[in-house]
Amino acid sequence: MEVAEDAGCTCNLVEQDQDVASSISISTISVGGEEGERESERERENDSEEEEMTDEEQDWSTCSYIFPTEQLPTPISETPGQNKFCVHDTVPKKLQYVIQEMLTTEEKYVADLKHMIEGYMEPMMQNSDPEINALAESVFPYFGQIYRFHLQTFKSSLIAAGTSKSPLKDIATTFIRHEQELEVYLSFMVHERRAHAIVEQHHEGVICELEMKLEDKLGLSACLIKPTQRMVKYKQFLDIMLAGTEDFEALEEVTDAQTLVTNILNTSNDLCHLQALQLPPDVSH
Repeated sequence: MEVAEDAGCTCNLVEQDQDVASSISISTISVGGEEGERESERERENDSEEEEMTDEEQDWSTCSYIFPTEQLPTPISETPGQNKFCVHDTVPKKLQYVIQEMLTTEEKYVADLKHMIEGYMEPMMQNSDPEINALAESVFPYFGQIYRFHLQTFKSSLIAAGTSKSPLKDIATTFIRHEQELEVYLSFMVHERRAHAIVEQHHEGVICELEMKLEDKLGLSACLIKPTQRMVKYKQFLDIMLAGTEDFEALEEVTDAQTLVTNILNTSNDLCHLQALQLPPDVSH
């Protein structure tokens, strides 16, 4: 529009040479159009590069072997709600809600693990049929260790940290202090693909019976994904804390904790891809 107006002014001021003015106007419009097209093309290229970076960065969360997209965790709430955990008011409101959700969902996660252990693993391990015992050992090799760690240690440590006077620093320190115990998630996520395949192959027997007995509409396969979901959720929590913290004293610890969880996810994803390229999962027992 500016080009057209400038051309019109030129025509009024230089009436003796309307052809030249028109020529200039057309030329300017043409150049402007070409520049607009080039600018649009550059914007499309930039958008494409951003999308590619996003896909690469989020590779671990969309890998079909480790974390199916249809089972991605629910978004983290950043709005207030009824919560029994009181987070210190020195923390920004947004982060207070995130910490409260972290603690609330930790309790729910431990309850879900208990349901898995008592509803599926223990009945199968205690079955008189040795084949069912072996099936349980193949499906649940790390669940007992993960459950005991969260029930006896991590849940209480996380709640104490989240309700302390320095929750961000203390939560991050909790992750760093338990780095060795958290590494069991790496083994679990690498094994998870095989566990799902075993459940699918043997579903019609004892597994289906237990699902019906427990009235578990989502089934065992949905339960198997929960530890991976929890590790991804930890990363989401720590990402928000890292981006929103105003406590520079806690910055180093939060960064280290976020790096720890990210490394577990990325390493497990790499190992899952490598495993998929080598051999199909052994589901014979």
